[in-house]
Amino acid sequence: MNTDQADEGPDPDDEQPSLMATDEELDDDEGRPSRMIVVDEEPEPTGGRPPRMMVVDDDDQFRQMLREWLQDEGIQEVFEAPDGTEAVELAMSQLLDVILMDLRMPKMDGIEAASQIKALSPNVQVIMVSAYGDAALRQAAEKAGVYSYVVKGGPPNVLWHTIRFAWTYKARLDEEKPVDPENAA
Repeated sequence: MNTDQADEGPDPDDEQPSLMATDEELDDDEGRPSRMIVVDEEPEPTGGRPPRMMVVDDDDQFRQMLREWLQDEGIQEVFEAPDGTEAVELAMSQLLDVILMDLRMPKMDGIEAASQIKALSPNVQVIMVSAYGDAALRQAAEKAGVYSYVVKGGPPNVLWHTIRFAWTYKARLDEEKPVDPENAA
């Protein structure tokens, strides 16, 4: 990853698709920010390896775009699932670090899937990526154990920072209480 570009923010001439909302779009009903992340310095997870990730979204094109973007950022292992049911199944068979999860999907929504995944693998960090910025949905995601709730439509570097923070947090949890690979699968 080129950290110089990520720290400078989005280049106005760069035509990358927008993945995250601005801070203003994340305000609650009374105009207060729902969650503010101030990025002074990007964290560096231990272990020196890229995170193992999964992208869960029923929109095939969006899922593919996210997977390709993550691979461009140096993420070598990116699993995909079109719905919550398949995400839970994959999470039972793979050791994952961070999951990008859509909210509304067929078969099983993102909140239920996140809840089940966190029950199976508490250290895995789920980032809810949704088109819906509603405060009640963010609260439901928080109750399910989601690390962060972000709204589709903003600059990719904000999502990248959120991924890095979630990955660092997961690495620290693993250091405190390592996951036994035999019990994870």
